[in-house]
Amino acid sequence: MDDETITALLISAASFVVGAAFFALAIWERRGRSPAARRWMGRGRGNPLFRERMSVIGMPAGGVLCWCFSAAVLPVIGTYLMLVVAPIAVLCFIPLIICRLDFIPIPDAVYPKWARPIRHANEQAVKDSEAWLHAYRKRQR
Repeated sequence: MDDETITALLISAASFVVGAAFFALAIWERRGRSPAARRWMGRGRGNPLFRERMSVIGMPAGGVLCWCFSAAVLPVIGTYLMLVVAPIAVLCFIPLIICRLDFIPIPDAVYPKWARPIRHANEQAVKDSEAWLHAYRKRQR
């Protein structure tokens, strides 16, 4: 094996490990068996919406993209695998775009069962604070 082949194999292996780490973290957070695993959901204390969206959609899509890159970089068969993994990578890039667009709502079905009541409580807290702020500004006029 020459240096170019070994480098391609190492890059492919590293990309595979990063994708597996993304999946492991996403599964750990989705199961939510410990308070640390549920921290991404927040409790209405100003938890950024981006972290929630990345935990639900972004990390699994990022893991698939890493695995697609890992398959495409393989030295001999990577060019043939590119015919399969390129469409998969394009389809998995769309959820990453959705993660950044906050105005696109994520359906409840995507969230784990334990996170749905927390999500509804957070949404209600935001509505209540917006109503209070609107009433406060109305009194100030």
